[in-house]
Parts: sequence; C-alpha cells; structure tokens
Amino acid sequence: MRHNAEQGKKIHFQKASSSNGRAAVSKTAGWGFESLLACQNLKPVFRREWKSDMSETGEIGKIEKGKRFLSEAKVELMKVVWPSKQQTLASTRIVIIFVAIITVFLGLCDFIFGKLVSLILS
Repeated sequence: MRHNAEQGKKIHFQKASSSNGRAAVSKTAGWGFESLLACQNLKPVFRREWKSDMSETGEIGKIEKGKRFLSEAKVELMKVVWPSKQQTLASTRIVIIFVAIITVFLGLCDFIFGKLVSLILS
C-alpha cells in the first residue's frame, strides 16, 4: 500500500487469486501448497480516506457510505460495454423464437399425453 499525497488517496494493490474463500482442503493444508494466482496484472485500487468522511468517533457515516457506494457504482457502470441496438434486437428475436418452439413442443406433449390418459381411463 502506497500513499499518494497529491490526490489524498491510498493506493491498494489487489492481488488476484484463484481461491474462492472456502476453508482449506485437508489434503493440502499445512503442506506448503499455495493457491495459484490469476493471470492478470496487479491493478491499483484507489480508496478515498477523507477526514470529512469520518465522524468524531472515527467511523464513516451512513450518508458518506451511501455517497461512496453511488459514486463507485457510477464508475462501474461507465466500464460496462453495452450491446448495440442490432445485437439487442438479434438476441431478442432468438429468445422469442426459442420460446415459441418450446411452447409448441410442450403443447404437443400435453395434447398427446392428455389423449393417452383419456384412452387409458375410458
């Protein structure tokens, strides 16, 4: 962790890991096994730690947490690659066609099984 005095932010480097947060497997725990790291470059994560965010007790208030959440959500939404109109229409057509095919198939199955049951019971 490094401190960037010009921006008033601390730079945290996130380490990518293949671990999913579960407990260690007994066969590998304590035997010097280290989890593999993902093949990604370490990217700095900037976290603001402003004095104005802190209350007298040193805790971050709910309003500040809400503001921080919304600003981080906005940043993440800016990173999203949204599909074009053509891609959206093509995907929608595929879904509608697939639903129609499944509807016809299930309707035929229902009709056939209904006729079979009525033949057996009559």
